Amino acid sequence: MHFKSSITSPQETGAVRKEWGGRLPVLLVYPDTYRAGMSNLAVHVLYGILNGIGDVVCERCFWRKGQEAPVSIEGGRGAGDFSVIAFSVSFETDYINVVDFLRAAGLGIFAAGRTHGPVVIAGGIAVTLDPEPIADFVDACIIGEAEGLVDRVIDVVHGGIRKGLAKEEVLQMLDDIRGVYVPSFYRVEYDAGDAIAGIHHRYKDGKKVRRHLADSLERVSSTVIYTADTTFSGMHLQEISRGCAYRCRFCIAGYAYLPPRSRDIRSLQEDLAALPLGVRRVGIVSPMVTDYPHLTELLDHVHARGLTASLSSLRADSAELLGISSADVSTDQFSAALAPETGTYRLRKVLNKQMSDDHIMRAVDVLSGLRVNTLKLYFLIGVPTETDEDVAAIAALALRVKKRLRTGKGRVSVSINPLIPKPFTPFQWLGVIGPDHVRHRLGIVRGLLKGSGIRVEWEKHYLLQAVLSRGDRRLADFLVYMAGTDRPVSTALKESGVDIGRYAFKRYGQDEALPWDFMDYGFDKAFLWKEYSLGLKGVVTPPCRPEACTLCGVCAV
Repeated sequence: MHFKSSITSPQETGAVRKEWGGRLPVLLVYPDTYRAGMSNLAVHVLYGILNGIGDVVCERCFWRKGQEAPVSIEGGRGAGDFSVIAFSVSFETDYINVVDFLRAAGLGIFAAGRTHGPVVIAGGIAVTLDPEPIADFVDACIIGEAEGLVDRVIDVVHGGIRKGLAKEEVLQMLDDIRGVYVPSFYRVEYDAGDAIAGIHHRYKDGKKVRRHLADSLERVSSTVIYTADTTFSGMHLQEISRGCAYRCRFCIAGYAYLPPRSRDIRSLQEDLAALPLGVRRVGIVSPMVTDYPHLTELLDHVHARGLTASLSSLRADSAELLGISSADVSTDQFSAALAPETGTYRLRKVLNKQMSDDHIMRAVDVLSGLRVNTLKLYFLIGVPTETDEDVAAIAALALRVKKRLRTGKGRVSVSINPLIPKPFTPFQWLGVIGPDHVRHRLGIVRGLLKGSGIRVEWEKHYLLQAVLSRGDRRLADFLVYMAGTDRPVSTALKESGVDIGRYAFKRYGQDEALPWDFMDYGFDKAFLWKEYSLGLKGVVTPPCRPEACTLCGVCAV
């Protein structure tokens, strides 16, 4: 059945429209707005992979709670017309939109009630870290990277449909694939205190879901569809590496994508040579652009082709940063961001971020030379061992940066966010700080920056993010409630009855079971606990070097 898309005739180049006959129809859903989804490189990657399969037709849908009935952009078809619904979820708070989509599409919210109809699959970094909050709503989850896995999943589903197999039989075949999690095949036991006592597979007790890593990054990860309605209008996004070697103890980039890997410079140059006519700007994407070993050569190549480059992330203590000139980057890149994370070097070492104030000031000088006149600084509060003096140092550092940026003529803003401990990072055992502590710390910074012209921002809904980042499948009713209410987030959290203490504030012991313990990332909890313990002592560990390092053991796996 065809409907009018809620996205009115988007002006796009590169969208694929296939005939449906004999093909497996897949609806790729990004659970947020069109603009947010088309600014997300994962959507482009998945769209390219799926439509690159000859007997698959993939169409897109973007969904945020409160929209009209969800339909595909390419064909205006309803969700029920598709054999597979594939969610790409980047942020845990978008789980609410996932649930609302299933309701609005009329598919049935809970997977247990959908014995027929589309196979509902979810992936993305939020799902890879902790899929449990949506375990009751989806049929299967992708744990890890899409390349080399999505093709296998689609092949199994399509083969099962052709053979007329029941959904349960298809799920059993998916369960045998590394990187696929079938939630209904797992049973969670709780003890008298409501803590997790055990996680058991229905057929293979003790089975863990192993994270999937792409065999190679040479499969192009870049913009597929060009549209003006995106954060990166007129720009071609090009991934050059994945993972971060520095392993900051709070950061998922340093653990979820271990080991760090880089694209070959020659293949990148070939990709850039094949850009569509009219594309003049290249956005270079990586968790740490300035650590790419061939960055200078890549920027020279971009410049030689008459293109301009924008860099997605800069590390203040990188030697490569000092070698970048104004000729290397886009002349309209007047804004930039740096992440000191804390105001003091002592506290940065707790995070495993060996970056001094001098490094930060030198980076500000480089950015000034690049004509950057607007700079955002990212900081965390609630870091272990943090004191009021550490928090006050945030303001002091921001004032120094403002004075230094273009000799005091630049604009500086500060983003301060409570540390939310993420699964599979050394800080996963911690809880977040409470609202009273947040208000106290923000008050210190705001008071010291009053009248300075430096704007202070912070994430007001951090508790919702914390609950969903660290939750288990007992959050199902909470997500249904959040999907159905129009109340403000803070009010809804209070009225929902969710146990914020259990999910957001709880500090786990070393031997306690965690909701995500059924997954295997290739390194064990002992490695993470050691890093956690070293962090509390302010001990820095060296960056990951896959060719010469055996600290975590993931390379051996």
